[in-house]
Amino acid sequence: MAHVQFVGSGDAFGSGGRFNTCFLVAGTKTRFLIDCGASTPVALKRAGIDLDGIDGVALTHLHGDHFGGLPFLLLSATSPLLQLWLARQYLTY
Repeated sequence: MAHVQFVGSGDAFGSGGRFNTCFLVAGTKTRFLIDCGASTPVALKRAGIDLDGIDGVALTHLHGDHFGGLPFLLLSATSPLLQLWLARQYLTY
């Protein structure tokens, strides 16, 4: 059974002191984020979530408050993320 934790659900500006959009989905074999707003690394640390235990990130769309924390997450973790999921419409060749 999967467990979903709301890590952040604020708007792009952090109104009301809420963190940018980020949800942690944890199953028996994998843990991944849905979105990774700019404030996500701070929100994960505050929630006591181990950055190195995250297996991937699924991005819903390319607005900064949904993917802006990805570079910081990559720099903060000691082990690399394994997967990044992104809708085909955002890929260019």
